[in-house]
Amino acid sequence: MKTVANICGIALLASWPCFARSADAVDDALKAFRAGDAQQAVRLLSGAAQSGDLTAATNLGVLLARGQGVAQNDAEALYWLLKARLMGEPRAGRMAEAVARGITEDQHANVVDRLAHDLESRAQDGSIRALIALGALETALRSPADLGRGYMWFAAAAALGDREALILRDTIARDLTVEDRQAAQEKLSQLYKKFPKIQMQ
Repeated sequence: MKTVANICGIALLASWPCFARSADAVDDALKAFRAGDAQQAVRLLSGAAQSGDLTAATNLGVLLARGQGVAQNDAEALYWLLKARLMGEPRAGRMAEAVARGITEDQHANVVDRLAHDLESRAQDGSIRALIALGALETALRSPADLGRGYMWFAAAAALGDREALILRDTIARDLTVEDRQAAQEKLSQLYKKFPKIQMQ
């Protein structure tokens, strides 16, 4: 049986740090970093990461993990790396795995809870990527995995027409009992009432 983590694609980071040229702030951060001003790079990356730039979030996580330009903080590094990976930046995966080995189970659980809270706010606005990220978080990052909640998030994204979510939903459904699947579908109905923007448009 394939693991849910493999299905959700939590994997590969090619280099540390992996500066890419996706936005002006990231370009400016790269220049500052190369000029020896890692603190300025962290400031620039932090602002861009807060605005949703996945390359900035990945690189911020790398600098936090290395303690370059900022005090080393593995839990905060993991937060940014996982957020980037969950929202679609594959290069953040391997670094997140490396950082996760250096934190406690409680710290990991706190990072996962914080990510879930942040992603739910994006899901409320109808972000399909956030819905899929929540499904991956619940099935691959939460310990123990909550397959019912993962199914619910994937089902919400599938209902909005996302093919990847449809495959993930059906894959997770195979590991649920009929009762667990029905309970997840009921939670999805409640979710639609709570977050009307994620209903089919």
